[in-house]
Amino acid sequence: MTKRSNFELSKYTELLQAVASMSRLYSENEKAYLDSRFIEKLFIYSSKARDLSRKDNSFDAIINNTSGVGVKTFGVESMSPKSEKIAEFTRLARQGVFKNLKAEELAITASQYRNDRIKTDAEEYNIDLASSFYHCLIRTRSGAIIHEEPYSYININNIRPIKGKEFDSKEGATHFTDGQNNYSFNISKNVLFKSFDLNKGFNSEVIPLVIHEDIFDRILKWYKKELGVKITSSELEKSFSTKTREEIAGVDYVILPLYSSKIKSLENKQVYPRSGINQWNAGGRKRKFGESYIPVPARIHHDYPDFFPQRDKSFKLTLPNNEVVDAKICQDNGKALMTNPNDILCDWLFRTIDPEFSEKKFEKRFDEKKPYTYFDLIRVGKDSVKISKESFDNYKIEFTVLNSYEKFIGLDLEEGLDSN
Repeated sequence: MTKRSNFELSKYTELLQAVASMSRLYSENEKAYLDSRFIEKLFIYSSKARDLSRKDNSFDAIINNTSGVGVKTFGVESMSPKSEKIAEFTRLARQGVFKNLKAEELAITASQYRNDRIKTDAEEYNIDLASSFYHCLIRTRSGAIIHEEPYSYININNIRPIKGKEFDSKEGATHFTDGQNNYSFNISKNVLFKSFDLNKGFNSEVIPLVIHEDIFDRILKWYKKELGVKITSSELEKSFSTKTREEIAGVDYVILPLYSSKIKSLENKQVYPRSGINQWNAGGRKRKFGESYIPVPARIHHDYPDFFPQRDKSFKLTLPNNEVVDAKICQDNGKALMTNPNDILCDWLFRTIDPEFSEKKFEKRFDEKKPYTYFDLIRVGKDSVKISKESFDNYKIEFTVLNSYEKFIGLDLEEGLDSN
């Protein structure tokens, strides 16, 4: 496999070596200290990728518009395979989906939920999984190497025990393979691990990393400019600095739940079966695909009356896949966010929350009157959307993780969870 990233290796290497040289600020380990967040930012900066790293998404970045990238960093003692966490299913575990399952059933169930999340995240951002990959910065005793390998679904039909073992969970985990990669599922932590085989895929040459033992003295000299070193690159500062102003809730963005905001219990959230995203299932006249909307709670209009344009006034809404559509606040009391045509919003929405979505399967759901439930949202780890205001008539939309709306309105999540 050849290198899939298109970043400038020389720039990547120089920045990596510069930060690694400061390791003694944080660690006495003989391996360089390289924070995972820095490696994400380094890859994004070097490859000019789209940054998804803070969105709790299956992918940390997008390059070439459609290639998803998972960025990892870890240390190794040799080039033997190394297991790293790729997914966590705490909320699903609370729903009892792993309870009383045998080892093989655990492997299949965890793999299915992993695939579901990959598929819905890919649908949200129009990511082509065939061109997606993992970018790993591997720390070794002699320096670091860049390792890249394909990012793929788990082949559920080919799940079997790892050679020489049987399906069991005696060690608190079930180990399995799909013929391409090895995995393990930690039962107590509800975490899925993938084994990264460093003898496959792409490996760079070793990048030497020198750790300055006198880094405190060097920093003082840099600060006093005694070395004549001036770190003033505006491009570098812009890339690695945080935003000068944090987003302000209600001014820069709002969070809208895809379920009923009238139900106050965190553990008993409900998606109404005949309204909101399930309006297509309402009674009365014959319904059709596209008759759904994103609910806008009355609280949003009350607390932030100037965030959205007036009811029925059109504005531009940019989807995560960069498609721009006309949208508006409509229906009684401005309770709905819809697009024109609304099929565009519904197609993006359902493909993101429903891993099995297709027009044919939706027709079957429609005929069987099988509405989406809150468990469908738990399944993909998203239960709300974030609407960001770019200007008075330009907005962006993206999915947000479970409980985002409660955090937005200031609900004490710990108190809410303990009370149920």
